[in-house]
Parts: sequence; C-alpha cells; structure tokens
Amino acid sequence: MLKPFQMTKKTDYNHLFAQSNSVSEFLKEIYLEKKDKNPAYSISAMARDLEISQSLLSLVLSGKRNLSSKKLIQVSNKLKFNTQQTEKLFNISRYENITNPEKKEALYLEVDKFKYIYNWYHLAILDLVTLKSFRPHYAWIAKALGIEQIEVQDAVERLQRLGLLEINEKNEWINTNMRLIIPTKNSKASIRNFHLQMMKKAMDELSKTSQKDFLRREISGITLTLAPEKLEIAKKRIRQFKQEMYDLLDDEDCKEIYQLNIQFFPLTSLENMENTNENIH
Repeated sequence: MLKPFQMTKKTDYNHLFAQSNSVSEFLKEIYLEKKDKNPAYSISAMARDLEISQSLLSLVLSGKRNLSSKKLIQVSNKLKFNTQQTEKLFNISRYENITNPEKKEALYLEVDKFKYIYNWYHLAILDLVTLKSFRPHYAWIAKALGIEQIEVQDAVERLQRLGLLEINEKNEWINTNMRLIIPTKNSKASIRNFHLQMMKKAMDELSKTSQKDFLRREISGITLTLAPEKLEIAKKRIRQFKQEMYDLLDDEDCKEIYQLNIQFFPLTSLENMENTNENIH
C-alpha cells in the first residue's frame, strides 16, 4: 500500500509556482514530481492525500474543472503551505479567471517559454516528430521517451501555442522549424534545470552495463590545465564543434534521438589558490 506523501515546511514550491499558469498545471507538476520519485504513485493516491475525490482531481488536472476557494484552502493545508504559498496558489487561481484575452495570452506565453526550456522533453518531441518511424500518439511518444502521457499532452499543447508544432486535420505532426530565441546573458533557472535533467539522464545511461548499451553511447572526458586568457577561445571552439556535429548528423535517415552534453568547468578554485598562505605545511 502506498504511504501518503509527507509535505514538510522545508518543501520548496517556488519553481512550481514560477512555471504554472493555472491550478491544474500546478497540481500536475506536483503529481509528476511525486511520480518521478515513486513510479507507483497514482492520481488516486494523490486524491487520497489531498482528501478530494479522484473524479474531481482528474477533472482539475485535465483543465475541465476549477477548485473552489474552500477546496483551495483544503489543498493548501494538505500540502502544508505557509501563508505566502497559499496566497500564490490563490493568485494562480485568479489568473485562470482573467477575461482579457491579450493579458491572458501574454501571461501564458511567458510561462510557456519558461517550461519549454525547463523540461527536456519539449525539444526531444520536436526532433521525434521528424523521424520516419514517428507515430502521432501520446502513448507511443511517452513510451519512446520514457515519460508520462500527461507530460506528453501538456508539452504538445505548449509547443502548439508557441508555434513550434503544428497538427493538421489529417493528424500530421509538423515541426515548424521556427526558432524560439531566449536571450541568455546570465544564468537562468530554466536552462540550469534543463542541463541538470540531461546530466541526470547521462548518469542513468552510464549505469547501464550491457555491451549493447556501451556501444550505443560515448561518455568520455579529459582533465587539463588552462590559461585564463584562453577560456573564451575554448568556449568558442566548443560552440563551433556543437554546430559541426549537428550539421554532420542531421539528415533524413535518422532513426533515434541523441543528446550531446558538454561540460567544461574548473576543478580548482583560483581565488583559494591565490589566497593560500605560503607558510602552510
């Protein structure tokens, strides 16, 4: 029997509030996080933990019903929200009732851009659509990428809103090849999370020990010294290499989706090295 999940005061929901434009999406994200930690976790288990009916929760998660103020307070209590978190939940609920279409569209667009980068499978779905073996079914995509159908549906709807994916009357899925430019002059939470997810997937791949899996991947690295003035040159070469790999491998006969990760970072602390007392023995 599944144990009810325990929410503590230390639970950080800020990242979920930031990427949700409805109570439905917020609860969906909580469900998916719990599902990721415990694959056996289900919607019925979540309904039990929140003490609401499974039918009502299913309608809310699908965006077909809104929760009343009384139910929102109940959910807040069950998730052990503090006052600020409860207010954020009510604010999300208010956004759902915005009647000005332009204001609502602007709000959704910002959240969609954030989540497009935040969750790795958006880009994977766009590439998956271009394969000859692609099948336009949520269940097939979920199985191919190892994610939940609810994640596929959410991502597909978002990609359509962003104009990156089109589905015509014949149910033909088309990658529009439109570029979504998100300026990055400094570190962004959405991009950091994308890289963390991909590094975790690389770790999962590295844990596979069969010869077949070994031959299907290339995970390697080098440890080297670096003159600080050459750092930007090295980063430029890495960017050029990524483009060269893309041009080399992208053709009409592709059958799989691969991820190329490159991590180039210091193993030493220059500041600590310069400030170290020379008399240390």
